[in-house]
Amino acid sequence: MLDLLLQFIVELIRALLVDELSGHVRRGVNRWRASRETQSSIGLFWRVNRRNRDRLLNKLLTELEDEL
Repeated sequence: MLDLLLQFIVELIRALLVDELSGHVRRGVNRWRASRETQSSIGLFWRVNRRNRDRLLNKLLTELEDEL
């Protein structure tokens, strides 16, 4: 029984970290974590990092669309 539970947990973690749908889950977790740490500098770092990453990714994707 313990082996089945462990296998389920490993598969769930793999699915969350590897599958494409996990991007939505990771963003939600990061947003939740940043909102819980709003008073700390770590929360500020996560928000700034997320905004910069989203901005740069959007810029990259729009540049690729313009080239096509």
